[in-house]
Amino acid sequence: MSDKTYLNGKEVLFLIYGANLADKATLSSIWRSSKNNYSSRPDILTLDSPKDIEKKLNNLRTQIKDNQVLFFGKTSKYPRFKLSDSSLKRCIKAEKADIVIIDSDISFTKTVYDELFEDELYYYVLNSWTCTQIKGVGYSEKRRWDADHYGFIKEENLFYGTELKKVGSNIPVTILNGKAGEDIPKFLDGTYTHLAYDQDLDNFINKKMDLITKDDIESICDMLDSPDWPTKGIGLKMLCGYNVNETPLTIRTIIGTRDFLCNCSEWKSVGVQQVLNSIKFKGFGYFPMSMYNILQSDDKTQTYSDYDKDLCKHVYIKEANKYIEDKIALLDRQGFLTTFGLTVKYEINEDNSD
Repeated sequence: MSDKTYLNGKEVLFLIYGANLADKATLSSIWRSSKNNYSSRPDILTLDSPKDIEKKLNNLRTQIKDNQVLFFGKTSKYPRFKLSDSSLKRCIKAEKADIVIIDSDISFTKTVYDELFEDELYYYVLNSWTCTQIKGVGYSEKRRWDADHYGFIKEENLFYGTELKKVGSNIPVTILNGKAGEDIPKFLDGTYTHLAYDQDLDNFINKKMDLITKDDIESICDMLDSPDWPTKGIGLKMLCGYNVNETPLTIRTIIGTRDFLCNCSEWKSVGVQQVLNSIKFKGFGYFPMSMYNILQSDDKTQTYSDYDKDLCKHVYIKEANKYIEDKIALLDRQGFLTTFGLTVKYEINEDNSD
């Protein structure tokens, strides 16, 4: 577990609650490095605001082209195997890449430091609640401390370097959460100059893949509905090989009406998770009464091609047939049909002209 915090490549030290200002020989009694959390990664800070960070990232965003070399940042979740049939290459050193790929879903945490100083070795953070709880000073020294923290620290040489500077008071700071702390600073300092998001890469790769057809749907649905779990898993994995961006409604319907699929070991694979992300999967539904998560009719940003809607209609008809036949079978098992000599027939007409 890392207990350190960094700003502009330098470690950040925090004034200890109950700091002993008289203990000049061991400054560890005054400053701490611990950030008091349980993350396995250090906290990475920047003085750039989240708005400024997002603006810079957008300015660096570049269109992916054939034959380019990609470097995957720490935040990227894109399944690397999907590059295998493309002209794109992958490298392990960022300086050799044309574009750096990162995740667009990067979270920031904002905080404010009451006072921030720096020397050539460290940054030093003071917050009001720690400044009031100090030890080792008399009345006159306490008054001098309360009047000017920076002046006191500088005059008493309570820092590790040779020259202390005041960065400012009430400093807004952005904490780059998790793996973002390993990617974003390199864009902010100019190390990385071109970027694309996972979704950009997914769109580029998917355009090179085949569209799913009605015959494909028949075959895949048969596998998904198989009583054999490995066969279900193969059906799920097969969906990774199609341009799902062009048929999101269809793929969402195929997956979303089969809640048992989340029990497949393949469900958590990076390929299937990327498919779910591409089709904006929000959860399962139940045909025909609970289809909110699948249709997502309130999301006006989504539009569907005629090809997608035609395929989806085919899937809906399959589901309708299955639903109706199950209900007829239920009536038959309960004896209603044989008791009264009834026969139930139905027809689903795909031709909208009648």
